[in-house]
Amino acid sequence: HFGSSPSRGPPHSTCKLSLPGLGGCIAMIYHGAVGAGGAAHGTAMACGPTAAYGGRAVAGGGLAGGGMVVGGGAGGAAVGGGMGAGGVVAGGRAGAGGVVAGGGVGAGGVVVRPGIGVGGGVGGGIDPGFGVDPPGAGCAAACATCSVASGPAVMTFVGQGEGEYITETSYKYVGRGAGIFSMVAPRKSFLPQIAALIALLVVIVLVILLWPSQPTTTTTPMTTTLPTTQAPLVKKICEFWGDPHIKSFDGARLSFYGDGEFWVVKSERVKIQGVYMGTKWTHGLAATSKIVVSGSFVNNHKIAVGSLETGSITVDGQPVLAGFPSTYPLESGGTLRYDANGELVDKADHDPSTTRIVHMDLPSGVSITVMRWENYIDFKIEMPKLGEIDGSCGNFNGRTDDDTTEKIMERIGARVADGDLLFQHRHVIAFTAEMQAMLTAQCTGTALTKAQAECSRELPAPSAASPNTMNSCLFDHCFGYNQ
Repeated sequence: HFGSSPSRGPPHSTCKLSLPGLGGCIAMIYHGAVGAGGAAHGTAMACGPTAAYGGRAVAGGGLAGGGMVVGGGAGGAAVGGGMGAGGVVAGGRAGAGGVVAGGGVGAGGVVVRPGIGVGGGVGGGIDPGFGVDPPGAGCAAACATCSVASGPAVMTFVGQGEGEYITETSYKYVGRGAGIFSMVAPRKSFLPQIAALIALLVVIVLVILLWPSQPTTTTTPMTTTLPTTQAPLVKKICEFWGDPHIKSFDGARLSFYGDGEFWVVKSERVKIQGVYMGTKWTHGLAATSKIVVSGSFVNNHKIAVGSLETGSITVDGQPVLAGFPSTYPLESGGTLRYDANGELVDKADHDPSTTRIVHMDLPSGVSITVMRWENYIDFKIEMPKLGEIDGSCGNFNGRTDDDTTEKIMERIGARVADGDLLFQHRHVIAFTAEMQAMLTAQCTGTALTKAQAECSRELPAPSAASPNTMNSCLFDHCFGYNQ
């Protein structure tokens, strides 16, 4: 409110501001002459339970742009923080109550606007006029001290939601190499992924290397052998009957009519030879008289079986199967049986009471059945292909065109060589008058010349020097294709 106090001296006016929000602070603004010495104007603020001012402010010469601060109760000294000097006290003294006149007082507050103190104190300024903001006096929130603005305002951080400005950053292009900033794309590193992949590979390798193997049992000597799948061995059959008529492993039909020792089966493991000899019933044409079986598949033992008139069945020259029927086990594996059971190769009529059959069940899947007759034998060989094979039974190659009498003798010779003979001796070669007449009449000219050249090459020495052996070879070349 505004008012005058005539009773207190020269005319003056007073402005009293009550600031309830600042803890009961009272600001007073005096305007007029104070004491002797001239006009003065100023302000006074009192904070505390009692806002009072006592006595008359006396200033000799006046208060220069200053103010009055009264702290505490009436008549007491000023209470509060330090006072900023700046006012001039001239020619007067403080009246009762210790009034100090001087410049503005700073009380630790932050000055935001001129004339207003924010913080623990209150800034006050003197204005010839009236009012508080600006350039009058202001009170801070806590009103602990009073202050006034000094100097120009600066941009200061006041907290989220408290100010009026925000910051922005801008860049100006000044040319390559002329500035201190540049546009650089952020780089992405693949090292973490590479490291993870390497770690995964290491883990996999370690798992494989360190994976526990199946425990092995040491409490039993028995070992387990996993079965292996093998293709079944293909067995084929070769048959001999008569003088002799032959059906090869590959199904070809051929004949050998001359006398001598022949290869029936010739291979690295299996060796079978036969003696082909003429009989009076065949008019000198050869029939199989005896066979001998040997080779590594029977540990090179020799098993010999012939017609009834040739004598005993032997193994390495020793008679076996003397009884009928009877059985003989072989040391090399396999069994020999002698009985009347089995299917005959020759379908001609035979007296069942005269049937004598030797069954050879031998290693490597080889089985041989021999039918013994009075002066010749029929037989059947069933076996798989054990290496390269050739002989009177053919070469086991699935073809019939190369299983002829002539081609077989070209490949392996017309007769068994002396060094390969399994029999204990050579047999006497006979060439009957009937055979000679047939050879002279039907094997002539070019056929005879060709046969002579081939027999000279195929017969082993010294067999080629024997006329009967040569004639037997010629007869096979000229008539061996006939059944």
